[in-house]
Amino acid sequence: MNTNQNKFIYDNLNRINWIFVDLSHPGNLGACARALKVMGASNINLVNPKKKGLGSDDVAIRRAAGAKDVLHSSTVSTFEKASKNANCVIAFSSRKRSLQPPEIEFDSMINMVVKLLLSSKQHRASMVFGGERVGLHNEDLIKCTHVCKFNVNPIYSSLNLSHAVQLVSYALRIELIKQFLILTDSKSLIDRENKKNKFTSKNVCITQEKILSLKNSFLELTKDVGLIKSNNAGRIEQRISRILATSNLSENDFKLLQSFFALIKKKLKD
Repeated sequence: MNTNQNKFIYDNLNRINWIFVDLSHPGNLGACARALKVMGASNINLVNPKKKGLGSDDVAIRRAAGAKDVLHSSTVSTFEKASKNANCVIAFSSRKRSLQPPEIEFDSMINMVVKLLLSSKQHRASMVFGGERVGLHNEDLIKCTHVCKFNVNPIYSSLNLSHAVQLVSYALRIELIKQFLILTDSKSLIDRENKKNKFTSKNVCITQEKILSLKNSFLELTKDVGLIKSNNAGRIEQRISRILATSNLSENDFKLLQSFFALIKKKLKD
């Protein structure tokens, strides 16, 4: 057992939140907890669970087996709170929507998330899964930065939630192992310098908490100038959410937009 490697994997995987929206079956929660612990992950967030006390349900505990600690540490929160510290939020959905985040291939998503995590210990990611019956609703999907789907048999594409979670967490673990081996293989000074700079990220997307702040400022302004009316409020809010969530805004972008919105508000009051 490589203690350093396991710590490296654990530290990185535990900067990922696993968000389950509209979950209804306690057995699925228990199975997901087990799948995550096997890979060294945790941090389950339940958004709008369809049954109270899912984490303490006997069926969930039985399905979790030896992962009761991961199960019992699961929290119930809003989507915004669960994802607020994330720099990227990946939705898993097989349905094509008219309004959705940009699609990303599974392998590209895994590489992107691992690169994000390794570029700074402050960076976080969220993985978002919908309920058993209808999956993710549009209002949650458009809050994500990317949407990803599994390459499965098109004739029979039904994938159990815990199996989906297992696939994602396993792929992340394998990629982290690869990067650990690369980063710890110091054949030469040049190699070490290249590895040191490999994951430097100059334009990492701001957290979802800051995106929500921009969205609220944007919505206030649209109301002030009369863009939002009763018959189009929902649609405009969805479009604003999608634009901000998928624009890969940097910290400098955030400061610029924040100042811009504040200046417009001041001008409107004068």
